[in-house]
Amino acid sequence: MKQLTNFHRRSVGSKAANLHLMKEQGLVVPPFSVFSFDFFDQTDVLTFLQEQQEAYHTGNDTLNALSQRLQQEFKAKFLQEDFTAIHDFSRHASGKHTYSVRSSANVEDDASASFAGQFSTRLFVEVDDLVEAVEETLLSLYQPSALSYYFENGISLEAVKLYVILQDMISGDLSGVYFTANPQGLLNEQLIVVGVGVGSGIVEDKVDTTMVTIHSDDQLSYFETSGTSPILTEKQQVELEDMAEKVTDIFGPRMDIEFTFLNDQLYVLQARPITKLPAEPVTILDNSNIVESYPGTTTPLTFSFIQEAYGSIFRG
Repeated sequence: MKQLTNFHRRSVGSKAANLHLMKEQGLVVPPFSVFSFDFFDQTDVLTFLQEQQEAYHTGNDTLNALSQRLQQEFKAKFLQEDFTAIHDFSRHASGKHTYSVRSSANVEDDASASFAGQFSTRLFVEVDDLVEAVEETLLSLYQPSALSYYFENGISLEAVKLYVILQDMISGDLSGVYFTANPQGLLNEQLIVVGVGVGSGIVEDKVDTTMVTIHSDDQLSYFETSGTSPILTEKQQVELEDMAEKVTDIFGPRMDIEFTFLNDQLYVLQARPITKLPAEPVTILDNSNIVESYPGTTTPLTFSFIQEAYGSIFRG
């Protein structure tokens, strides 16, 4: 294994490259390091992956059987790795820190396929357990759900490469997800989903959450709570909106951003495109039957009045 210093997307995967870009632009990102595996470019590994995929598509194999063979092969490959880079990282690591171990695959966090939740993430990992957590993240590359995702999106096995992020674990007081467009398709809405504790509880729906809906153009927002979910302070919401604006300046609109607050400090944990939304401009058709309210010939003056009237209605 190697610790990487070139943070180009092709060199470290999408997630790590995005973290590096945000850090460069002044956003507060928890300290992290990225590691690569030595075997992904080996000819015998690429040949093995091609043969396994061909056998699966031409035979009566199941995804579970394919997954077991791939994980067995890559577990053996992993045990042959040189862990000097990980051990060096461990020796220089502060004993006060635990770590999150995250994937940074070259195929994930793409505008067309996010792979959200497909690969393993380990939180609160002690220094002595880093190698085991890295192995778990690697093997998750070939779990059945991930294999199904590759094949559904036309991605061949030999094209998939994984890098691993070791990041200081921030045990936040308040965490959540900021959507710079409503994933349901309402492009003029921004959503914040926030709950107490670290982000995994919010993403996995294990804690009560508050949803804040923001209409930036009209400078309006409202929130809906559930159970004992927290309410953002005005300062926290302003900080989140400023952060989201910086992220969209870097990557473009329609982003899914994970964040956490610890001791009033806002940290950005990751950012990726919202893949449920269309990439091309959309045409919105509404069912308001304007001709019933304004029959007959429409003059320029009538049109300008109608536009203002319906605009007010829809904003309301």
